[in-house]
This record gives sequence, structure tokens and C-alpha cells, in this order.
Amino acid sequence: MSWLDLIDNARFLSKLFPDQPPSLSAIRLHEIQLHQDGPRIILRLDLNEYPASPPDKWSVADCNTVQVPLNSTCRMM
Repeated sequence: MSWLDLIDNARFLSKLFPDQPPSLSAIRLHEIQLHQDGPRIILRLDLNEYPASPPDKWSVADCNTVQVPLNSTCRMM
């Protein structure tokens, strides 16, 4: 199991990094949001890795960092 299995809407990241999920080591955390209206958290961070085949619009814009909002709903056990 990877960390992508624990977050909502990880499909896009899985397509960007098809061989293995990017490491969470040495990320830059920009923001943490805790929502009172449900067991939900959002982390906004820069990944330390850049995809080998980024979307064309990223290449045209000369992007060099992937910033991700990780949305997760806590699951009660």
C-alpha cells in the first residue's frame, strides 16, 4: 500500500508518477486546514520530485515544482 491509497482523488498523481508514488521525504508544507464540518484535513505541499512526463501546459509554462492539495477524510474504525 502506498500513501496515495490513503488520500481522496489520487488518480491524477498516479498518472503523473505511474511507476511509483513520489516520496513524501523533504516536502515543503504550505498549509494545513482542519474542517469542523466533518472529519477532513487538507495539506497543501510541494513534492520533492517532478514527473518525467509532465502535462504539456506545465512544460510550456516552464513549471518545475508539483504543488498538491492532499484531501483526506478520516475513516472511523
